[in-house]
Amino acid sequence: MSAENINFYSSNTTANLEERIRIQTLTLKSLETSSAEEDPKAMLIAQITSYIKLKPDSYVAGSTTKCENDSCVIKVKFCDSSTEACEDVSLNPIPRPGGGLITSREAQRTSSGQLLWSDLEGKPKQTTIDTWLKKNNYGCTVDSPFVEDAKKVSP
Repeated sequence: MSAENINFYSSNTTANLEERIRIQTLTLKSLETSSAEEDPKAMLIAQITSYIKLKPDSYVAGSTTKCENDSCVIKVKFCDSSTEACEDVSLNPIPRPGGGLITSREAQRTSSGQLLWSDLEGKPKQTTIDTWLKKNNYGCTVDSPFVEDAKKVSP
């Protein structure tokens, strides 16, 4: 960790627009629940199942998600287990949770009840947030990354 990797933000911050959009998008993403008449997750599973039924030797080797406006498209990489040939298949678009724009209406459901930065009202959410989360692998673990340093400092 170094000083250039640390940024401080307040509700009055206007710098680093793209970073603030990513942070706000992550905050709104945490609200995701399926409220659509037809469950998008079930739709996706059905499409993947249909593909595998047509090509039983295939397996899922990865995926990417791209969202624009009010919908998202998931592209699944299917590979043939016997030939190792792979094919990218775009699944049918699904509704984007919360829509494509950052809104104070959606932010009312967060713990703070408001946008982190009011100047983001009406700005497009970050379209590749799922890919960013996978790449940066954020999550909770039992192990502390500072255990080794703590041993050095112990009396």
